[in-house]
Amino acid sequence: MKPAACMVRISIVLLTALACMGCEDQNAPRSRLLITRIADISTESYSYDYALLSDVETYGSVFEDEIYLTVQNLPRSSLFSYSAGGPYGDAVLTRYTVEYELEDEHIEPIAGGMHLVVPSGSETIARIVIVAAITKTLPPLNTLLTELDEFFVTARITLYGYEESSNEALEAHAAMQIHFANWADQQ
Repeated sequence: MKPAACMVRISIVLLTALACMGCEDQNAPRSRLLITRIADISTESYSYDYALLSDVETYGSVFEDEIYLTVQNLPRSSLFSYSAGGPYGDAVLTRYTVEYELEDEHIEPIAGGMHLVVPSGSETIARIVIVAAITKTLPPLNTLLTELDEFFVTARITLYGYEESSNEALEAHAAMQIHFANWADQQ
């Protein structure tokens, strides 16, 4: 093989390799969802630096715990330049799940529906139930009513939806700590 032909083939191979390194998954949706903030509904304060305090019973009643999630819709590729309200990539969130991690115990996961649009290149705040009231009336949480004990749980949150323009499935994930106890009610 002549040196010039060999150099051309090497150049083609190198250009192809460089081009493929910049390739992105063409089957992936244009949007990438991120949960950028978790806040307690009652105080609207950030929950990343502390555990959500969940009282199992308050004045003889059981209440759900809710949180705010700030969800951001970013372009998957740096080549896309989305602007809020642009024609491509709006995400529609349709449901969520919360699964709990607790050593040596099991808390039933919860699921909920939602309908929330997160515009392309923008963010939106979702409000979800992180602990259902019924969950507090079942083991192991109901044992906190009679025992002076507490549980620290990791809650794994997943938001599900789709990209409006392509109908591609989208997910966003987050985790937070929950501190369960039956604190004394103030008289």
